[in-house]
Amino acid sequence: MDLERRKVIENMIEILAKKGLLTLEEKNKIRFIVNTGK
Repeated sequence: MDLERRKVIENMIEILAKKGLLTLEEKNKIRFIVNTGK
């Protein structure tokens, strides 16, 4: 996965987290998926 796409996903995670739509567990799960590139 390229860095640009990863940054976009990271930003989306942050926005959702700020709105309280993501739990810490969900955030970590998404990060794991992003990092493994699946």
